[in-house]
Amino acid sequence: MPEPHIDAISSHPWVERAWHTGADEVVIQPRAEALAVHPVLGPLVREHLEHWSEVYEWIYRTSDTAQPADLDLSGWRASDTGEPLPREHMVDWIDRTVELVREAKPRCVLELGCGSGLLLRHLHADVERYVGTDVSEVVVERLRAAALSGVRPVIAAAHELGSPQVVEALSGRRPDCVLLNSVTQCFPGGDYLDAVVGAALELVSDGGRVIVGDFRHAGLADRYYRWLEPDDEAAALRAAADEEFVFDPRLLARIAARATRPVSVSVRAKTMAADTELTRYRCDVVLHVSAEPAPRPAVVAWHTLTGDRLTAARALVEAGPVVVSGIPHALLEDDPEGVRPHVLRACLAGTGAIVGLDLDHPTRLQVCPPTGTPAGEILPPSDATTQEPLTRFVAHRLPEVVRDHLHRMLPGVTPPALTVAYGRNAR
Repeated sequence: MPEPHIDAISSHPWVERAWHTGADEVVIQPRAEALAVHPVLGPLVREHLEHWSEVYEWIYRTSDTAQPADLDLSGWRASDTGEPLPREHMVDWIDRTVELVREAKPRCVLELGCGSGLLLRHLHADVERYVGTDVSEVVVERLRAAALSGVRPVIAAAHELGSPQVVEALSGRRPDCVLLNSVTQCFPGGDYLDAVVGAALELVSDGGRVIVGDFRHAGLADRYYRWLEPDDEAAALRAAADEEFVFDPRLLARIAARATRPVSVSVRAKTMAADTELTRYRCDVVLHVSAEPAPRPAVVAWHTLTGDRLTAARALVEAGPVVVSGIPHALLEDDPEGVRPHVLRACLAGTGAIVGLDLDHPTRLQVCPPTGTPAGEILPPSDATTQEPLTRFVAHRLPEVVRDHLHRMLPGVTPPALTVAYGRNAR
């Protein structure tokens, strides 16, 4: 193939270099700047985020405005059927998430990606200031029109939490809770998560919390796809087509371990009563900033408890800090000793203990204190456990851009087959 092809491809500002792999194929490697999160978003990252912005702007613009404002379930659909999730299940989801935020009695909340205000509308009366950001102009304008007490809606993306408009809305306060709930699935990948969560950990006040909620656990990804598609080939196709960012909670611990203040990490199971994707495969992580070091609790294995194990577990946590480990998650393990998360939550009511997830074995529940584990004591995850949608997006989008560039640079010349390599695939 003539070198002008390579020269023309390499001249595009998003391309680092290009090389032949055969007579009619060229591999292109994107520039690091095109994939950057700092100091400014690279164009490929920006386009990925704009794609999701357009999706949600359409969802909210076409939503049923006749439904109650505090229960606008636009976009909430079951993964297996595509049908809207049951109303009663979503009410349970709201109650459990509101309960999680209220746990530390915050006075100033910054929610990144507040959407239609499912949580905001239930929490704002409990706090002095609630700043809700979203990329959708439609929902921000609706929230402004609602004129809810203490609420300051702002048009901003998650990475813009330090922007002038957010700072102004906070009125000089540092939030004692930064909430990212059911938004990380739209993130391009780990670098963006790192930037947003790292900034949130710096912004939140001493003793405050950063809550990253309702994300799919990468350690359960295979089970999730097999739940959707029992056939191996169909499950693999479903996995290949997945556009969501899926990661291991230990990735958040790795981010938190680099913070300038000590952070402890608490991984929570979803404890709604219904058996859906939300209860099976999602979890919440609470990052406690500058928390007082908690005494290391004793660890008791579930299988060693005698008699009624639920009663025995409650008695243990009432007596003092303890972790009851190795409890089979009844929705994920076919084990006669398994327990459904909502049953365990009901058993622990009033004790202060929470239903956690085992970091190394996500099909196992734990009864544990809410204070969590110091981030530096948690082993980082394997990179293989993270599913980054930016990789697939770049593999599709960059060849499109380069082909258009070639048509302009070399009109009338048939472009070669183009593939993308970066990260592990770049030579």
